Amino acid sequence: YTEVEDIAAHFIREMKQVRPEGPYLLCGFSFGGLVAYEMAQQLKRNGDEVRMLALLDTYAPKLFGEVMKNEAKIYAPLKKAVMRQMVKWQHDRGKVLAPKLRHFNIIDTYDEATYRYAIKPYDGPVLMIKAAASPGPDHMGWKDLVKGELTLASTPSDHYNMIKDPHVKTLSKLVEQGITQAMEPTAMQAV
Repeated sequence: YTEVEDIAAHFIREMKQVRPEGPYLLCGFSFGGLVAYEMAQQLKRNGDEVRMLALLDTYAPKLFGEVMKNEAKIYAPLKKAVMRQMVKWQHDRGKVLAPKLRHFNIIDTYDEATYRYAIKPYDGPVLMIKAAASPGPDHMGWKDLVKGELTLASTPSDHYNMIKDPHVKTLSKLVEQGITQAMEPTAMQAV
């Protein structure tokens, strides 16, 4: 799967095998947040109830492009071209990618999917948890896309260690608060 919409549809099919009906609580980290966002869109279009959508250090596509451009090293385009050729060479020969090359290929595929994603506004509530060290505004580009309530929170971490000890404890408390709020009787009546 190389498109956000297709990845989301795949995960919905997988999820519905375990839980055919909602309400659903969705959460995604980094690119996974973008997939969770699209899952929420597809679920709501199909009449399913999405009580919570939590995005963990996930940039909206427009801001993602700006941040990646600003953070890129001068040699990044050359490195990416060489790495893509190495992936193609391995694939053409039916070889299994070495771990570092496989990691590059996955991230590169996700980055390209993010650039192509035709994002639409979302009318449900969103919990946006940002790693404090991640560049850009606290809303990470979501303020104009989220038409429901946008709750902002942050963890004293960077993108990579927010899901590791000791920072994951703060993150889990914030997600737990989001779940509790989403499942409150008043939240259920408002839906």
